[in-house]
Amino acid sequence: MSTQNQYLKFKDGIFPSINRMHQTETYYGVLEGVPDTLINAEELISLQEKAKRMFGLNNVYLIQPIEKIINPEEHVRTDNGKKAYRAFLPKVVCMVELSSTPMKDDDMECSRLGLIWLQDDFAFPIDPEILKQIEHLDWKALSVDEYF
Repeated sequence: MSTQNQYLKFKDGIFPSINRMHQTETYYGVLEGVPDTLINAEELISLQEKAKRMFGLNNVYLIQPIEKIINPEEHVRTDNGKKAYRAFLPKVVCMVELSSTPMKDDDMECSRLGLIWLQDDFAFPIDPEILKQIEHLDWKALSVDEYF
């Protein structure tokens, strides 16, 4: 059963329903070491793939998180010519499966979108900066009409 969303307003005035939400600590399961910018980039790609599988969606949008680089003057390694710096992502990954009425094809049942963001605390509430970024997203452009 979906929940009518009171929080996630998109720029085209859509307040999609939240069908499912999954939250976890960003570095849950990491045994040791300090993450770096290259590891974090790989992790963000992995999160998108995980959300696609979890929600059965191909369209998953990631709100790009702000990394906290520990020491920008010192890189810790180089991989394929790219320098890696020690850096942390926000502490919590939030993934939601959203739906609304069809946007492009009235013969379909709904429009759907997977959305991922990272914030420093478990939701709710959703970080106000994340809400501002969502208000700039175009639901009609990002969602896909389909049968539920």
